[in-house]
Parts: sequence; C-alpha cells; structure tokens
Amino acid sequence: MNTIHNLGYKIINIFWRILFAMTLYFAWTSPNIILGDNSTFGTSTTWLTTYAIIVIIALIVSIIVFPKVKNIFSFIFLKKQYITAPLFFLVIIILQILFVYYVHPVSGFDAGMLHYAAVNPKHVLEPNVAAYYSLNRNNLPITLLMR
Repeated sequence: MNTIHNLGYKIINIFWRILFAMTLYFAWTSPNIILGDNSTFGTSTTWLTTYAIIVIIALIVSIIVFPKVKNIFSFIFLKKQYITAPLFFLVIIILQILFVYYVHPVSGFDAGMLHYAAVNPKHVLEPNVAAYYSLNRNNLPITLLMR
C-alpha cells in the first residue's frame, strides 16, 4: 500500500511540475509581459508598470539578502498580523472604490433605452428600439417589469 501511495504521489508531482513549467513558460513568452515596445498590441509599457516590477524585484532581493529587512517584514506581517491584515483590507477596499470611481465607463445606453421604451410605449416598434431588444434580449424582462 505504501508503494502505491508513493507511486501516486510521484505521478501527481510529475504532472504538477509539467503543468507549472508550462504555465511559467507561457507567462514568460506572453506579449502582455514584454517591457518596452509591444509589436503585438502596438503599445509600450507604462512607467508605472516598469517601476512596479523594479520595486517588487528589489523588495524580494532585499528580503532574501538583508536580514534586517527580513526581520522588519517578519515583524509587520507575522507578529503584528492582526493589525496589518485589517489595515491592508481597508486600503484594498478604498483603492478598489477609487479605481472604479475614476475608470468606470459612462453607463447610459441600456438605461437610456429601457427608459425610452418605458416612457414611449408606442415607439417600441421603431427599428432602433426593436433592434436593441433583438440584440439584447436579456433586458426585455426588465422592460416588462417596468411596464
């Protein structure tokens, strides 16, 4: 039984290593991670992305190389974890709210058409309104509920 268990463990470990290696390879060769000009998308990497990558690499190297930095991070994230975790949670929630506030697109196409169809029921057979509901059937129950 122990031999079967070890064999199963080795097979699972081999599959995991193969899949992990494939994931790592495709992540490294992805055009999304290229620094500088990107011929696939016609864009270049922003300064923010470049600085973020440099800061992350510098933090990882400093944690590995310098014991004092490792002790500071250990104190903040392990010994004071009950204070650090809620603070980071609040910061992440605030950053998400700010991101959505500044990046969200203008909403109004669906709401505008739903309002137009509800206020002007005789215009529902107009080509634009009929085409809208033909393409976006998921909004038809909302209109019927509003009616």
